Amino acid sequence: MTPVPESVVEISDDSDADGEDWKSRLLFTLDRIQATGKIATFNHYPTFANPGLEIDGSRLIPLPLTEHDTQALKSVCRQAPFGRGDDTVVDTSVRNTWELDHSQFKLANPQWPKFLDLLLKDTATGLGLPQVTVKPHKLLLYEPGSFFKRHKDSEKETGMMGTLVICLPSQHQGAEVNLSFGSQKCTFTTASTSKFDVSSIAWFSDVTHEVTELTSGYRLVLTYKVFGPAEQSLSASGICSERQYLKATLVNWHTRSPDIERLMYPLDHKYTKSSLSLDNMKGRDRALCHSLQSVCSDAGFYLMFAHLTHSTTEDLYGYSDDGEEDDTTLESVYDINGNQVASNVSVELEETIGYDIGDEHPDSEEEGEYTGNESAPSQFRYHTTVILLSPKMQVHQYLTSTRGMGDNLTKMVCDDLKKVQDDNYTKHVAAVFMAKATEASLEPETIDLITRWALKLGNADLFRACIRTTTQHSDVRAWAVRNTSTTDKTRLLVSQRLTEYLSDEFSGKEEAIDWHHWLQDLSRGASRAGDFDLFCRNFESFIQAKPLLDAFKSWAEPALEEKIKAQGSWTTSDYQFLSRTLKSHCANTEWVLQTIGLKYTELMIHLSLLPTIVPRADRDLLWDLLTWIFSESSQTLTNAKDLFQCVFQHSGQKLCLTESDFGRASLRFIRVFRDSYALGVEKEALDLLEKGCRRLMNRKHTWSAVSVDSLGGDMLVPLVRAMQNHNISRTQDVGKFLEYAFRKIRASVDPPPAKPKGWAHLRRWGCSDSSCKDCPEFNAFLGDPDRQTWHFSAGKPRRKHIEEYLFMDPIYSCKTVKNKSPHTLVVTKQRSDYDEALRAWKAEFHNVDNMVDKMRSDYLNDFLGDDNYQKLILLEDLRAAATSKRKGIEHNSPKTKRSRV
Repeated sequence: MTPVPESVVEISDDSDADGEDWKSRLLFTLDRIQATGKIATFNHYPTFANPGLEIDGSRLIPLPLTEHDTQALKSVCRQAPFGRGDDTVVDTSVRNTWELDHSQFKLANPQWPKFLDLLLKDTATGLGLPQVTVKPHKLLLYEPGSFFKRHKDSEKETGMMGTLVICLPSQHQGAEVNLSFGSQKCTFTTASTSKFDVSSIAWFSDVTHEVTELTSGYRLVLTYKVFGPAEQSLSASGICSERQYLKATLVNWHTRSPDIERLMYPLDHKYTKSSLSLDNMKGRDRALCHSLQSVCSDAGFYLMFAHLTHSTTEDLYGYSDDGEEDDTTLESVYDINGNQVASNVSVELEETIGYDIGDEHPDSEEEGEYTGNESAPSQFRYHTTVILLSPKMQVHQYLTSTRGMGDNLTKMVCDDLKKVQDDNYTKHVAAVFMAKATEASLEPETIDLITRWALKLGNADLFRACIRTTTQHSDVRAWAVRNTSTTDKTRLLVSQRLTEYLSDEFSGKEEAIDWHHWLQDLSRGASRAGDFDLFCRNFESFIQAKPLLDAFKSWAEPALEEKIKAQGSWTTSDYQFLSRTLKSHCANTEWVLQTIGLKYTELMIHLSLLPTIVPRADRDLLWDLLTWIFSESSQTLTNAKDLFQCVFQHSGQKLCLTESDFGRASLRFIRVFRDSYALGVEKEALDLLEKGCRRLMNRKHTWSAVSVDSLGGDMLVPLVRAMQNHNISRTQDVGKFLEYAFRKIRASVDPPPAKPKGWAHLRRWGCSDSSCKDCPEFNAFLGDPDRQTWHFSAGKPRRKHIEEYLFMDPIYSCKTVKNKSPHTLVVTKQRSDYDEALRAWKAEFHNVDNMVDKMRSDYLNDFLGDDNYQKLILLEDLRAAATSKRKGIEHNSPKTKRSRV
């Protein structure tokens, strides 16, 4: 535990709260902790080292500052900007000073750092800190009229906690520095000793301050960014008893109110996300947090920090008892090192102590918009930074699936366990937490940390929880790449830790290892055979001692056999395992014999594995497996033909074509069909094709809506080519299916349009409303060969109903005649629609013609017969119409336009 220096804390000796309940006593104790440091500190140095200020490369500026040197200095400076929201602006009505960045000047005197060290010691003491470090920032020049209005310094980098200004010798008047924080206020002036002396002022970042107007002379200051120490120590014997009282109060909470999940206490200062950590605490916050840190773990608590937001919405409608609707959230939660462990945690305002919302002013207000005659309620938000005290048994509620946060929270728990690992309560609650954490989305390194603790504590249940993270509980084909790689890495780390543990604990007594004790979730749990096999392979790769390897194999090989037999379903998630296992059978026959339990030839070993798996496998896995077997047939799997036959034999109807296979899905079947013939498995492949065609014919009503492209282009073209390549003779089922499919494609082309007489049009319009009398009248006009114009007198809705059909159609012109009521819609046929209908029909024909052209061959002619081939493949009865030169009535009329008369 981190001690803190004596100078940081002053705790009064009152004991008035002894009779109060534990929560009141806790608040009383926390309120009593005070820091000796103030919000700012001022120091004056009549004796000092001249800094040796150089500008413009090597020009030395002597001190005290003269008018001549001032102008030379000003000539290389720029007008100083300031921060406004997210912007950096120059506005001399807010800040009127000149500045140089620290990279643009040099402090050349080698004695200056020694003097600066002395000055920093005084600064640390004044701020109540054991020590501070600084980084140079700016050189500022104030001239008559210069000032800087009230503002707070931004934390310019992580860990910055304040600002230091060193005023160099230069006589001036004015430019007082006014500082305030809450009720604390102070004013420092450098004018009285400015001619020959150095003075310094330092303050915390969230202290509000201003520099009043410089009335005469020039003020030259160096500014530095202030950083606190990484650690503090506290050794005062008087503080020890107070900390014991604080610890006893926390223990009282733990024993009397174990169901209270948390308490929050406000910090004096507000901290940004990058600065909220124990090392960056300021003033009283630092003393308070170090005191809590020294006792929390022993008392059974975790110390954390959080940004709290309380939102209040006015209840304008009286639904709430008090007229307001409240919501309190921990926007972000951090461990003491500043690592975020949770976000958006819903809490109750009553869980805070020492924080009265009635005493606070809203940090932001969101006015509701006006809706109708009433305004929506306004929402007020209050922000504060709090200490979060959580009983160790309750910390699991902060676990989140947000990447990284659960890992940080787990590390926090493990770091605490490392400090007090002899404490039985902490070991218990940490183990409970870590078991729950394994169910979150943790990085492999975090699971590795939990694994090491599980083995160190001898906690088999916790270790088995880690084992469960090494399995993929999903049959989804497209498993996310990151999830897969994360699981693989986790499996490697967990298996490595177990190997190291067993090698150390059971060296020379490997036969005594109870493998089931450690690995039962893999060997008998819900995990798949592939997960078990991968873990075993990883585990074996880390074993260096042969006795341990032999002991493990004697248990793992029959266990894998049982996993294979017991697994009820096989999906594409098992593909890697099956392909890997089949491949290893050829390389290591004896291992296969032991795993499968059959002492036959290598071929029989494969065939004993596949009959177990294939009946339980889904068709996607079987497609992938068959494709892989064929790809390996010329290299590893010399018995690929027998494997194909075995899969076909035990797959039942799974591999047959179904009504869901139209389109590109059929390519998997066609590929396996083609590969089967290449391997010499003709009989089984043809039998599979016949069964599929028979099924499709029996259920042809289910695929009546299949598109021509899916049926012809995606399925029939590659299927016919495969059949032609192997000269497959016609069978009854295959012949019926192909003939029916080609007729379906042929039927998709309607008869060519007949040329109408006179002004008759082919198309018909109209709605589906049987009560509509206008559409039948309109269609009668369209079909009338003697009428070119239709006058339709009706109200606007009825006219618009007809106009919608003709919008932007160049064959018709429409105009509205307004010489009487109702107005008249005049529709004129500009020309015949026959040519367009014929062009559309020809396009439809050529689409089908191009498709079947890919299948035209003597083979298909023999397969279908001459009559069917000429009609269904050559499309001879349609071709004459497709090459016709017939035209309809031609009218050179303008394009359709909508006009009103």
